[in-house]
Amino acid sequence: MITYLPGRAPIEASTPNPKTKPQLAATNTPLLTPPIRKLETTTASPNTNSPASANPDSTTGADSLGAGNIDIARASFFPTPKPDLSVLPRGTKGDVILDVVIDTAGKIADIKIASGLGHGIDETVIATVQQWTFHPATRDGQPIASEQELHFHYEKS
Repeated sequence: MITYLPGRAPIEASTPNPKTKPQLAATNTPLLTPPIRKLETTTASPNTNSPASANPDSTTGADSLGAGNIDIARASFFPTPKPDLSVLPRGTKGDVILDVVIDTAGKIADIKIASGLGHGIDETVIATVQQWTFHPATRDGQPIASEQELHFHYEKS
């Protein structure tokens, strides 16, 4: 019977005497090495049947990260949310995390709460963030809609 334990040598049915050292057999045969294969170099031809290849600026394509030179949206007007933290219990700390969709004009098109603190804090943060404006994200210089996650950390000591 042979037992296999991952990461260890297999335990054999006949256990060697621990006081004796195992002897390594000396051999003159060289170690076998696998044959080396030469890598084939091929040039990929574009797939002309793909809808993305018909229009290289298309937003649908084989590349999951998108194609082109992409710049993220940057806030141009962003007042800091100042919620009333006195409503929070002493020692409370946490984050309000918002997912915002920014349209091609740089305005916030949609806001979703990913994580909140409650007690009216979330509503104050959302009301302030709705006033924000952005330089929209761009792909090859053209404005595009984008999504960002905004984090706001609050603590009441």
